[in-house]
Amino acid sequence: MRTNTWFDEIDTDDVEDGVTRADLIGYYHPREIVADMSLTVRRRRELVSFWLSDFNAVRGAPGLRRSGSGVTATVDDLRAAMAELDAMADFVPPHGDSSSRLGA
Repeated sequence: MRTNTWFDEIDTDDVEDGVTRADLIGYYHPREIVADMSLTVRRRRELVSFWLSDFNAVRGAPGLRRSGSGVTATVDDLRAAMAELDAMADFVPPHGDSSSRLGA
């Protein structure tokens, strides 16, 4: 029995970089996306960037963004998550490069 009928109403045409509002379901804070090691850094950046976008702005509260499941996060928390992911990306070698920037 399906109880989340609101999920059926999510418009999958609202896609940015391959991300839909449904992709954010299950995350309750941007730091959970940052910590999700099952995703690449690029994918985590896409998710946080989408959550941060104006598409998810809360009407009347410009400092808040709402995920597909209705979870709100502050713009400051989302920007902090992006900064953390940017720092992670600085230490990830590009595909095909076996050396790291940490001196290996």
